[in-house]
Amino acid sequence: MAPLIKALMMYVGLSQAQVYGPLFIEAGEKFGLDPFLIAAVAYKETRLTPNKCYKGAHCIMQIQLKGRSCKSSMDEAIKRRLYDPRECIFAGAKMMSAWRKYYRKYHDGKPYHWLLHYNQGRGRCKRVNGKRQACENADRNVITTGKIGGYAQRVMGIYTSMIMKGFIG
Repeated sequence: MAPLIKALMMYVGLSQAQVYGPLFIEAGEKFGLDPFLIAAVAYKETRLTPNKCYKGAHCIMQIQLKGRSCKSSMDEAIKRRLYDPRECIFAGAKMMSAWRKYYRKYHDGKPYHWLLHYNQGRGRCKRVNGKRQACENADRNVITTGKIGGYAQRVMGIYTSMIMKGFIG
């Protein structure tokens, strides 16, 4: 049994682990991310509950569709794609990968920083002299002590726990 599926079983049970585990692995390979980290984000966002909608964010990765709310009349094609677990996981992994690339280029590339953008989006970052700066000026001490930083800490805690359960068991 793959370590990720073994770890997911401890959180959500065998059936969900068998459905989502291979998708996290495939998305991780495609976007160059650790599948355990993608799974940790999904677990933090929704506890892998399918079709969850919270404040306009959709599916297990809580993808925010600009200008759409949970109750909006999205056309059926968008709904089907969004609520397909594979499409949702790949969309979330693609966003995580894009933020990671940005932070590798302009900052230290630590997951704390780009996980904040995954959680809060671009609008929460400050502009200094017309240039977009990292949230809270990329100061990890500020990031990890506030509400937003708590998200990154919790994701990294789930990630560490999943790795330990997957490999050590």
